[in-house]
Amino acid sequence: MRFLKASLPVLLSAVFCSGCIHLGHPLESPEAQKKEKKNLLSRLGNPWIGFHPFSRKAPTPKAVALLTVGTVRTISTDESYVIAEMEPGVMVATGNILLIPENGGGTARLKVAEITPPFFVADVESGNPRTGDLLKQ
Repeated sequence: MRFLKASLPVLLSAVFCSGCIHLGHPLESPEAQKKEKKNLLSRLGNPWIGFHPFSRKAPTPKAVALLTVGTVRTISTDESYVIAEMEPGVMVATGNILLIPENGGGTARLKVAEITPPFFVADVESGNPRTGDLLKQ
């Protein structure tokens, strides 16, 4: 007990000098106090920084359901564009890319060229659209 009483001032001075306790000057700005506030662990470097017991993988993106925006009504004779009718309550913009999921596993890709509600014209970029196909966005 006597040893603890005698060593208490030495322990307190060591704690204050190591930076574990920082009283700060009351007139200093909070930014200056934060800069000075460094404890012993931050001076030596934290050995646990960058250590993760489990690997952190990026979250897998969630699938978003495609919205049906219209139905193919007419296909040009050279199959370069289609005329489609918009679904009620849905709007498309010029330049939008639309998809037609096909039964064979492939998809047709169309790009909206001109809009005259309730119809719009879309250029065929790839695939073979058919009359009655649903256009999805």
